[in-house]
Amino acid sequence: MLAWLLISMFQPLSAAVLSLDQPTKVRLGQLKGTVTDAKGLPLPGVTVKLQSTELKTQLTDDKGLYIFKDLPASNYTLTLSLIGYATQTRTISLSDGEIIQNITLVESINSLNDVVVIGYGTQRQSDLTGSISRVSSKEINSTPIVSLDRALQGRVSGVNVTTNSGRPGGSTTIRIRGTGSVNAGNNPLYVVDGFPVTDLNSINPSDIETIDILKDASSTAIYGSRGNNGVVIVTTRKGKAGKSIISYDGYYGGQDVIRKVPLLNARQYADLVNEVQVSAGNPAYFNGSTADRPLPTSLTEGTNWQDEIFKSNAPIQNHQLSVSGGSDQVKYAISAGYYGQDGIVKRSDFNRYSFRANVDGNIKSWLKAGLNLYSSFSNSNSARTEVDGSAGGGVISAALSYSPTFPVYNPDGTYYVSLGTINGLSVDNPMALVNELTDIDRTTRVLGNSFLEFTFSKGLTFKTTFGGDISSSKSNYYATRLAQVGASSNGIASIGNNQIVSWLNENTLNYSKTFASIHSLNAVAGFTNQAWERESFTANASGFNNDFALYNNLGTGATLVAPTSGASQTSLLSFLGRVNYAYNNKYLLTVSGRSDGSSRFGPNRKYGFFPSAAFAWKLGEENFMKTQKVLSDAKIRLSYGLGGNQEIGDYQYVASLSAGRYILNNTLYSSNTNGSVGNEDLRWEKSAQFDMGVDLGFFSNKVRLTADFYRKETSDLLFNVGIPPSSGYASMLQNIGGIKNQGIELELTSSLEAGKFKWEGQLSYSRNRNEVLTLNNLNEFTTGADARLFGASLNPILLKVGSPLGQFYGRVFDGIFQTGDNIAASAQPTAKPGDIRYRDLNGDNVINDTGDRQVIGNSNPKFFGGFNNTFTWNNFDLNIFFQGSYGNDILNISRFDLFSLNGGNNNSAEVLNRWTPTNHSNTIPRANLTGGSRILSSFVVEDGSYLRLKNLSLGYRFPGKILKKAGANSARIYIAAQNLATITNYSGFDPEVNRFGNSTISQGIDYGVYPSAKTLLFGLNFTF
Repeated sequence: MLAWLLISMFQPLSAAVLSLDQPTKVRLGQLKGTVTDAKGLPLPGVTVKLQSTELKTQLTDDKGLYIFKDLPASNYTLTLSLIGYATQTRTISLSDGEIIQNITLVESINSLNDVVVIGYGTQRQSDLTGSISRVSSKEINSTPIVSLDRALQGRVSGVNVTTNSGRPGGSTTIRIRGTGSVNAGNNPLYVVDGFPVTDLNSINPSDIETIDILKDASSTAIYGSRGNNGVVIVTTRKGKAGKSIISYDGYYGGQDVIRKVPLLNARQYADLVNEVQVSAGNPAYFNGSTADRPLPTSLTEGTNWQDEIFKSNAPIQNHQLSVSGGSDQVKYAISAGYYGQDGIVKRSDFNRYSFRANVDGNIKSWLKAGLNLYSSFSNSNSARTEVDGSAGGGVISAALSYSPTFPVYNPDGTYYVSLGTINGLSVDNPMALVNELTDIDRTTRVLGNSFLEFTFSKGLTFKTTFGGDISSSKSNYYATRLAQVGASSNGIASIGNNQIVSWLNENTLNYSKTFASIHSLNAVAGFTNQAWERESFTANASGFNNDFALYNNLGTGATLVAPTSGASQTSLLSFLGRVNYAYNNKYLLTVSGRSDGSSRFGPNRKYGFFPSAAFAWKLGEENFMKTQKVLSDAKIRLSYGLGGNQEIGDYQYVASLSAGRYILNNTLYSSNTNGSVGNEDLRWEKSAQFDMGVDLGFFSNKVRLTADFYRKETSDLLFNVGIPPSSGYASMLQNIGGIKNQGIELELTSSLEAGKFKWEGQLSYSRNRNEVLTLNNLNEFTTGADARLFGASLNPILLKVGSPLGQFYGRVFDGIFQTGDNIAASAQPTAKPGDIRYRDLNGDNVINDTGDRQVIGNSNPKFFGGFNNTFTWNNFDLNIFFQGSYGNDILNISRFDLFSLNGGNNNSAEVLNRWTPTNHSNTIPRANLTGGSRILSSFVVEDGSYLRLKNLSLGYRFPGKILKKAGANSARIYIAAQNLATITNYSGFDPEVNRFGNSTISQGIDYGVYPSAKTLLFGLNFTF
C-alpha cells in the first residue's frame, strides 16, 4: 500500500507530444477516435473537422469521442482544435474498413484561438483590438508564490511589480504603465471572477486559471473611473464535463536571508570608538578599566546581531487538494488549501487557510446559473520588524546598529540593555524586540459572486450577477516590560478591528450576430451598482501589573487611552456599453464607454464619462500575405480613450470636523472644530491614452512578437494644495496639474521542438518615461512628508515640471577634504581634513539647503523585464526565470546610521577604509565625535539595478505505465530554488525594496526593510 501511495503522487508531462495509435481496419466508410489531453483525460467539446471535397464538422462528446460514418474512399484532412490547445492536423487515407485515430492535444502558448477575458465578456486573442497580456496557470505554478500579484513580476510588459517587504504576507507595489497620480491611488483594479476587489493578498494562487492584464484605454474604458491604472482580471479554475478528477499540489522547503550586510566586528568597532574619543581629546573608551570596556585586543568577533535575529532554513509550505468534474448539465470545482511561511526573522510568520467552490449549471436550454465562492483566513505576525519607533526602523535596523561588544543576555538571563555612549541611537536589544513584541493581524474574508444568464434567442443573452465581499481584520499588539518600549510604560497593549463589506449587482445584455458571412457584430450594454461600508476602531492601554494577559485584558491597564473609531460609506453607479465589429475577419473596430457616478465627488462633479475607440487590421489575413512563409500572422492596432481615477478616500469634497477638548472652570469639555475645508467642485482625474501596437507571428507562429507604444496624459490631478494660513487650514484637495507617461513594451514568445526536446521562452521588456507637465502654476516644490528624514529634516522628494515623479533631492557629495586643501577659502570653512565636501552649486561660497540642493537620484527604472525559459526532454522539465530592473536609484537611509562614524552605533565594514591621516580616502569620511553626516546628499543614494535568478526548478513526470498501475492519471515531482542569485551593486540587503509601499511619491526608499529570502523547496503534483 505504501509503495502504491508513493507512486500515485506524481504527474506526467503537461506538454506531451502527439500520440497516435496504429490504425486498424474493420469495415469501409468510418473514422473515429478519442481525443485526450497530456494527462490522458478525455477532452469534450473539441472541434473536429474532416475535409476532402466537402467539409464535415462535429464536437467530441463528454468521453472525448468523435465518429464520422459513411465516408467514401478518399484522402482526408483531419483538423482538431480547442481553445487553450494547439491545433492538430492529420492526413487520413481511407480505402476500406474502419480507421481509429486517437489524438492527444498539447497545451498551447499564446494560441491565437485562446479566449482572453476582457471587461464583461471574452474575445479570441486574434480578434483583440486593445493591449492585453495573459499569464496562464502554467506560468503561475512554475514559481511557487504567496500572492498573485507576485506572479506578474517580470512576466508582463508594462507591469512593474516591486516587493515592498520580504516579510511573510508582505505587500507589493504594482504600476501598470507608470505612475499617473500624486495624491490619488495608482494601484490597478483587480477583478476576481467578475467581482472588483482592491487587493489579491488573500487569494490562493493555486486556484487561478488565468490572469489577463488590460493596459490601454480601449480595454480599460469599460471599467471607467477605476480603469485608469490598468485592470487585472483573475479567472479561477472551473470544472469540466467528464469523470471526477482529484488532484493534490504541494511543496515544502526552507528559506535563508539572501545576504547579510557586512558590519564591523567587536574588535573593529572598539577601535573605531577609541579613535573617535581620542580625536575629541577624551580617553579611550575601551581601555580595560571594566568588564564592559575591555581592551580591543582582547575582543574577537563579538555578537553578530544579524545571526541572532535571522532564522536559518525557515520552513515554507503549501498544500492544495481539489476535486473537479461534472456533466453537460452541471460542472464543479472545489478546493481547499493551506499556506504556511515562517519568516527569516525570528517570530515572524504568515498562515493562510482557503476554500473555493465554483459551480456552473445549465438549468434549462435558455437558462444558466453559477456560483463562485471563496473564503480564507490568514494570520500574520510581523513582530514589528519594520516599524519606526524606539528601535528606529524596528528589529532590522536595531540589528544593524547595536554594538557587537554587547552580549545578548546578562548573567542573570535578562536582556542586556545599554543607553550609554556607544548606543547613541538608543535602540533596544534586537532580541528583546524579537521576543517581547507581539504584533498579530488576523483577517477573515468571504468573497462570493453568483449569476443567472438568460438566452432569449440565438445571439441575444441577458446576464445578472449579485455578489458580496466581506473582510474583517483584527490586530493585536503588546510590548512587554522586558523591552524598552514597554518598560517605560509597564507594558503597552493595543487592539483594533477593521471591517469592510461590499456588495455588487451587475446587469448586462449581450448581442452577437454574423451578417452575410462577412459582417460580425458583438455588443454589450449594462448597468452596475456597487457599494462599500467600512467600520474601524482602536483601543490602547498601558501600565499593567504584569505581562500575563498581554493584549487580552485592556481594562487592567492603569492608563487607558481614549479609543478611536470610524465609519464610512461609498457607492458607485454605472452605465456601460461596448460594440465590437469585424469586417471579413480583417478589419476590427471597438467602441466602448462608461458613465460613473461616485459618492466621493461633490454634487457639482459627481458623474464622469469615459469613452474609447480602437481599430485593428489583421494584415495576416490579406491575400498578398499568403504567398510568403516567414510571417505567419500580423496585426496592427490603434486605440485612444479616456480613463478615470476616484481613489481619493471618502468624503474628501466636504468639510470635516475634528474632535477637541478644552478646560473651563476646571472642567474638561469635548468640542468639535472644523478639521478641513471642503471643495464641492472636486472632479475626476482623467487620463487620455493613445496606444499603437503590432502583433506578429513567425514560422507558423512558433515565434510571436507583440510591441506597443503608448502615451498617457493625466489631467486634473487630485492634489493637496497649500492655501493661505489666514484661512485657518494648511491645505485643500484640488484638481491641479498633469502627468505624462510614455513608453515602449515588448513581449516575445517562442516554442521550438526537436525530437523529444522542446523549448518554450517568454521575454518581456518595458520602458516608461514619466514627466510632470503642470503643477498649479508652480515650477517645483519639495514633498514626501511620509518619508521625511529624522522627523524635522527636509523633505527628500522633488516635484518639478519637466521631470519625473520620484526624484530624490539633496546636496551633492563631492569627495573628502584632504590635508593640504585650502579649506578656509572653501564653501565649508569650518570643515577639517577627512570631512565630506559638498558641491557649491550656486557658486556663492556658502553651503546651505537653499541654493545647494539638486536632483540626486531617480527611483524610476530606465527599463525592467524578465526572461522565462522552460525546457522539456522526455519526462523531464527545467524552468529558468530571470527578472530584473535597470537604471533606478535607491535612497538608502540606513547609510546615515552605517556611516555615522561617531562610535554611537555599529557601522558598515566599509568604514575600515575611512579617512585617516595615513589613509586619504576620498569616499568615506573620518571618524569623529560629531559623526559623518546626516545631511541628505548623494552619499546615501545608490544604484538599485539588479538581475535576479528568480526561479530555477527541475521536475520529472512519471510515465503512463507506472501511473496506470497506481491508478493515477498524472504525477510530477520537482525541486525549485527561488532568488538563488542576484547581480547588483546595491549595498543593502536587497535591491528590490520599497520602504513606503504604495506611496505615490516616496518610492525606492530603504530603511530597515525586511529582506527577501532565498528558498529551496521540494514539491509534488498528482491527479487520479
